[in-house]
Amino acid sequence: MGTGRSKSAASKEFEKDIKYMFQLFDKNGDKCITLDELGEILNTGSVKMSDEEIKQAMSDIDKNGNGKIEYKEFRSYMLKQLRKSTTKEEVNDQIHQAFKLFDIDQNGYVDRNELHEILSALGGDFDADCLDPIIAYVDKNNDGRLDYEEFKTLWSGMQDDIKEKARAACD
Repeated sequence: MGTGRSKSAASKEFEKDIKYMFQLFDKNGDKCITLDELGEILNTGSVKMSDEEIKQAMSDIDKNGNGKIEYKEFRSYMLKQLRKSTTKEEVNDQIHQAFKLFDIDQNGYVDRNELHEILSALGGDFDADCLDPIIAYVDKNNDGRLDYEEFKTLWSGMQDDIKEKARAACD
């Protein structure tokens, strides 16, 4: 018998994560993501996309062509991306891209202010102080900032125990 979570529990957690991500993108809460909202999120941090790249991303996700991304389209796209990212190299590449996005000053570290700035731009409404326990949890060398390996733990983790610490700290 396995000791891991059931497939159903993992699926429910994944669904919660996708809904949360959708809410971060849907800045005005109208249950759809507009081109402007998508562009704002995609251009957060140090990685910038051209208007054409943003329009292409919108086109890739907006399957019914109404100029808005509804939750069903967002979920479908995220599931496809998850299926595509099955190799370890692809997952590591995605984490590296996320690190570059969060490392706004490109100094090789993500500090509390950078983490707060990106999460706030993504729609996170919380005090920066609530990030301290999360950073401390993955900051193995206790320098108050996240190097790539520590960020990788946070990103790939967003494991249940890290999520619970984040929720507890920010509630």
